[in-house]
Amino acid sequence: MNEKGNALFILLITLATLGILTYTVTRSGDSVSQNRDSETAYLEASDILKYAARLDSAIERVRLSKGCKLIEMSFDHADRANGGSAGYYVNANSPTDGSCDIFDENGGNAPYLTPPDLAVLVGGIEYNIMNNIEVNGMGDAGESELMMVTFVNEDTCFHLNNLSDVDNPSGSPPDFTATASFLLPGATDETYPDFGTNADGFNTPDFEIGGSGGGEAPELAAQTTGCFLASASLNEYVFYHVLVKR
Repeated sequence: MNEKGNALFILLITLATLGILTYTVTRSGDSVSQNRDSETAYLEASDILKYAARLDSAIERVRLSKGCKLIEMSFDHADRANGGSAGYYVNANSPTDGSCDIFDENGGNAPYLTPPDLAVLVGGIEYNIMNNIEVNGMGDAGESELMMVTFVNEDTCFHLNNLSDVDNPSGSPPDFTATASFLLPGATDETYPDFGTNADGFNTPDFEIGGSGGGEAPELAAQTTGCFLASASLNEYVFYHVLVKR
């Protein structure tokens, strides 16, 4: 082989080697990025569950230490999208000293927090306190639980279930294909209390999570905490945590 042939051969080998190196570095970068995204989702899922536990403690405090009845509790806060608005979270039964307010220092003394960044990106701008959803196998049949709800992304939803010992079938969050409606911020007939509809502030359940009917995500039956894809109505991943079983 002459000198020109040798030079061409060396050039081709060099170009091929550079191509392999470029592909390897690119794939490595993608892997690092994916791992970082998954780690962020895990940390945010942990933060959401920690906040749910803080609200549990605040509710226990106002009910046990302050002697508040369920119909006296208030989840209103000035930073809510509808904070202070009649028909949403305002509870006229709550004592004026704030002793039954979950976010008041005289009451539950819980901080008012909004969902983390990954949730906000998919519309989870606040934690709704819902009065119109039932969890199958929990409390009395036909009664809505009191729960906190927000939207999250798929990775966070997956980690929320893993951390809560909820099955992610086939490696994905449960799929709720039955009709389900959620609004963030919550509508007046979804938020607690709703005394205009029922004297106890709760609506009858609009739907059941974890039911035996078709598309009701049976993996979530009797689960206090969970996350699912509401594929029929929203195509959003929905996190929920039961604050009070009824």
